[in-house]
Amino acid sequence: MVLNAANPVRARVRHSAVIREENGLSTLTFHAMGTVCRISLEEPSRPAANAYLDQALNWVADFEAKYSRFLEASVISRINAAAGRDWTEVDEDTDRLLSLCGEMVFLTQGAFDPTALPLVRLWNWKANPPVVPDDATIGRARELVGWNKVQRRKGAVFL
Repeated sequence: MVLNAANPVRARVRHSAVIREENGLSTLTFHAMGTVCRISLEEPSRPAANAYLDQALNWVADFEAKYSRFLEASVISRINAAAGRDWTEVDEDTDRLLSLCGEMVFLTQGAFDPTALPLVRLWNWKANPPVVPDDATIGRARELVGWNKVQRRKGAVFL
């Protein structure tokens, strides 16, 4: 399912790509994951640089298609949609990514919190005028946040 979803993401990412070549240095700039990305490399040869940059664009687009919370078909969107109700099956790469998330929560003493979405959703930075949620709403969202609330078993996750 996610691989098919990658096609429009690949098209969008590739459409935004610009390569600049100067004095043996290639710089690829493109839009992905909600930001401007840049890859610079010293060219071993023009064909080798093109092949590498082509593979890099595909990898980033595929990563975004698989893990972006803004794409309905992504594994992250499926996990979030099942929160509080069902276990979500995940592949080995996602299992490793979730393990890395747990390590980052530990290393940052909770400053990095991949479960913060219920709080993030309270603030709509695009709203005009901006709306600040009240303390009760924030409190309810905070009850849903915390890595200790994530349940994992090999090949599956439950929020």
